[in-house]
Amino acid sequence: MFAAEALYDAPLLGWLRTLLDLPPLRQWRKWMYRRRFLDNPGDSLFMGRYPSFEAAAADLPSSLPEPIGGEIVLGLERSTQVRPDDYPLLFWLGRSFDIGLRTVFELGGHVGIKYYAFR
Repeated sequence: MFAAEALYDAPLLGWLRTLLDLPPLRQWRKWMYRRRFLDNPGDSLFMGRYPSFEAAAADLPSSLPEPIGGEIVLGLERSTQVRPDDYPLLFWLGRSFDIGLRTVFELGGHVGIKYYAFR
C-alpha cells in the first residue's frame, strides 16, 4: 500500500469524508465549486455532465459570454504569458540545459501553444 493510500484510508479522513458527504455540506461544497468555476474563466475547470454542448451552454448564467460554436477558445494571453504552473517545467529544463542538454523530445502535450511565451 502506498503512503497516500494509507493516508486516504486513515480513520480520521474516513470520518471527515463521511461528514463532508452529508446533504447540507455536500450542497455547500457544490455551491462553492460552482462559484469558483464561474469566477475563474482563466483556469481549466470543468463542472457537470451534459448530454450535449447545447445543454451545457444552457446551464451557464446569462452574465457569462455565450460559448462560440461548441469549440473551446483559448485566449491569446494564455499562450503568450509564462504562468505560475509553467514553473516546474522551466525549472527542470533550465537545470538540464545548464548541464549540457541541447535537444528536447516531448511526447504528448499540446500543439506547441507555449512556444510564443517561452521564445
